[in-house]
Amino acid sequence: MKTEQDFYVLTLYADIIKHEFPDDRDFGISFLADSEEYAESVIPIDIGTGVQISPIPTPTIGGISSDLIIHSHYDYADNLLDSTILSEVNRCIIDGMKFLKIITPLFIGDSHDIILAPERYIKDIILAAKKIKDYKINSAIHAPLIDLPLDMLKRDVLDFLTNENFAEFCKKYSIKQKRGFIFSGPPGNGKTLSLAWLKSQALQQKIEFRAFKSAKDYMEHQDSSSDNQNKRILVFEEFDTYLQERKHNEDDDREQTSSNGVMGSLLQVLDGIEDTANAVFIFTTNFISTFDSAIMRPGRIDKVITFESPTSESQLKFLSIYLPEYVDIENSILDYLVTKNVMISYAMLKAIVDNIRIREFWLMQGGKENPKIEYKDIIEVIDNVLSNSNRGKDVKDTEESIL
Repeated sequence: MKTEQDFYVLTLYADIIKHEFPDDRDFGISFLADSEEYAESVIPIDIGTGVQISPIPTPTIGGISSDLIIHSHYDYADNLLDSTILSEVNRCIIDGMKFLKIITPLFIGDSHDIILAPERYIKDIILAAKKIKDYKINSAIHAPLIDLPLDMLKRDVLDFLTNENFAEFCKKYSIKQKRGFIFSGPPGNGKTLSLAWLKSQALQQKIEFRAFKSAKDYMEHQDSSSDNQNKRILVFEEFDTYLQERKHNEDDDREQTSSNGVMGSLLQVLDGIEDTANAVFIFTTNFISTFDSAIMRPGRIDKVITFESPTSESQLKFLSIYLPEYVDIENSILDYLVTKNVMISYAMLKAIVDNIRIREFWLMQGGKENPKIEYKDIIEVIDNVLSNSNRGKDVKDTEESIL
C-alpha cells in the first residue's frame, strides 16, 4: 500500500471486498468521479447488515495485518475527484466487469470518489468508463466529432490552462500565460462544433468559458472577463463581423468609437500591455483574408487552425458512422455527390443524414418493418439539401479587406 487512502479503504472495507470478490486477493484502486453514471448496473450495498465492517485502526501505513494486496492507479485515472460528501458503497457492472464504487470521507473535511476492483482488470474498467464518458460528452453536443483537432485543443488550450507544472515553468521564464488562436475555414466544417466540445470540457474542469455575441457585448463584460485569478477561454465568433462594424460605422462617431474601443482593448490584451494571465482567446472567421497584420502579428495570435471541407475519405467515414445500414451504397452516394460539383461540408452531410432518418421514421409510422429508404429517395434528399444550401448564394459573401 502506497498511500493513506489505500490503507483506509483496505481497512474499512476489507470484509465487503472479500464478500464481493471471494476468489481474489490482488486489487487495484483509483479515483474516478461519477463512475456509477457509466455503469450498466448499480446496486447499493447495505453496509449495515450482513457484512461486518472492520473498526477504524490507527492510521499507520503498513501497520495492518491483511492477506489483501492493493495497487494504486490514481495517476492512471487522471485524479478525477468528486467533491460530494457521501458515505456509501455500490456494486457496479461495466462491460461485464464488476467494481465497487465507494464514496467515503477518508479524512476530516475530505471526501473521495473511489473505484476498487481486482487488479487484473482495473485498467480495463477505467478505460471503459472513460470511453462511455467521452461518448456521452460527444452525444451531448448532438454532432459528429470527425477529423477535428481535439487532441491539439486539449494540449494547447485545456492543459495550457490547468497544468500547474507548466504555470511554474512560465513564471520561471517570464512567459505570459495567455494564448491567441484563430479558427478559420468555410462554414459548416467544425469551428462551432470544436468550440462546443471545448466548452463541455472546460466546464468539467472549472474553466470559465465565455462567448461574446458582438463588440458591444464584449465592451459591456470586459471588466468581468479580465480577472487573472480565473482560468478562462474567451471566444469571439465570426470576428470578421466585428471588423465589418468597425469599417461600416465610419459615419457614426459613437458606433465607430465602440468598435475601435474593442479593437484597441483586444490588441492591448493580446500584446500583453494589459496584465493578462490564465486566458486563451479564440477568434473564428470564414474569411481570414479580412484580417491584416494589426491582429495577425506574432505575439498576438499564436496559431491559426484551418477547418477544411471533408475529403472523400472523410465523407465515407462520416457515412459509415451515421448510416451504417447503407454501407452497400455508400460509394454510390459519394459518386453522386461528386457529380454535383459543389463543396460539401460536414453540416451538409449531417443535414442529409438527418433527412434520411426522418424519412425512415415516417416509413415506420406507416407500418413498414424495414425502414430503409431506396437509393432514388436518398438522391432526392441530397438534391433538396444542396438546393437549400445554394439558395444562400444569392447573398454575396465578401472577402474585401476590412482592417
